[in-house]
Amino acid sequence: MAGPHILLLTQDLEQARALLVIAVEKEANLGLVDLAMRATGRRLEQALLDTAPSAPQVEDLFLMTRSGVLLGSTTRNNVIAKDKDLVAGMFSIVQAFTRDAFGHRGGDLQEIEMANLVVRVIQGQQCTLSILSTGSLGEGPVGRAHDALRAFEESNRAALESWRGNLDALHGIDDLLQELSEDDLR
Repeated sequence: MAGPHILLLTQDLEQARALLVIAVEKEANLGLVDLAMRATGRRLEQALLDTAPSAPQVEDLFLMTRSGVLLGSTTRNNVIAKDKDLVAGMFSIVQAFTRDAFGHRGGDLQEIEMANLVVRVIQGQQCTLSILSTGSLGEGPVGRAHDALRAFEESNRAALESWRGNLDALHGIDDLLQELSEDDLR
């Protein structure tokens, strides 16, 4: 529902037989609002049903060059699908800020919590994989994602070293994202 200055957004919490309603300014970033609502909705359902948190679920995957150019993505969120380049750029900016602010003593950014979701950043030699999930991923899933990224980079080594923005020169982007999405990194 839209008012003159606000939007009312709802999310059906089916299992808990409840409805989450929030009001946001019309200028709000609906992609981030949607992320926060889904995460909050899950937490509310768990609290209302008095259930233990489920295993982390992968919501979104972003494969980028180290400089932040989006190579491919997969998402369960229709709003983010529209803004995927913007979201990928945001991850690159946060990483660049972290490197600039903390230098080598902080190392690369590995994990950050955002809007009740966790962003796990996996650095390859030439690419970065950002995984948005409903909780922190364990070492096993992170290791599998790192291995998959390493295999992708190895099979595209020559193309990545001289890459000029032509996605057709890279092979296996969709396969990598599908493999990680189907595995659900559990």
